[in-house]
Amino acid sequence: MRYLGYANEVGEALSAWLFRGGVPLSYAVAICYILTDTSDKWRRAGAAARARLGPGEEHASAVRMLGMERGLDTLVWHLLASLILPGMTIHYAVAAATRALEALPATGPGQRLAETLARGSALGSDAPLSTVSKAIPTLLGLALIPLIARPIDRGVHALLDATLRPVLRKVLEGTGALRVGPGKEDGDRE
Repeated sequence: MRYLGYANEVGEALSAWLFRGGVPLSYAVAICYILTDTSDKWRRAGAAARARLGPGEEHASAVRMLGMERGLDTLVWHLLASLILPGMTIHYAVAAATRALEALPATGPGQRLAETLARGSALGSDAPLSTVSKAIPTLLGLALIPLIARPIDRGVHALLDATLRPVLRKVLEGTGALRVGPGKEDGDRE
């Protein structure tokens, strides 16, 4: 299920090959995953708080706040780490590679480079230059996905640790919800 969060990166990498709505559709798949995961974590955090506190109206506010804190943290984390930053990175890398290939002259070294790449690929030496020019940026985009995932994840955790998470903690402290703990298991963050 977690791999659905990478749908938009794959869509960005394959943009040259997809139908007109293919990239937006890939973002829709990733957003559905993000909303599903956010809802699940929100619900589980609320259930864990309810289990620790016991049933009763006197704890309802704390249960809601702990669930909301976890849900908001998950939503912001996913929007940054699963959608915005990787999508932009892949989009700009593919666009830059495409522009670089388009800048190569159609004859001379540019043509020889394309022919050499086509011969070394499954496309064959008679592949049109446009196919090679689409394949290279696509392969670059797909190759970048595993390389950027962990650094972006770590960077977003550091950003949220320095910004959103302390604010959420202060809000929870103000409501008294933290008397029962943070409402999540250690290591359960994305």
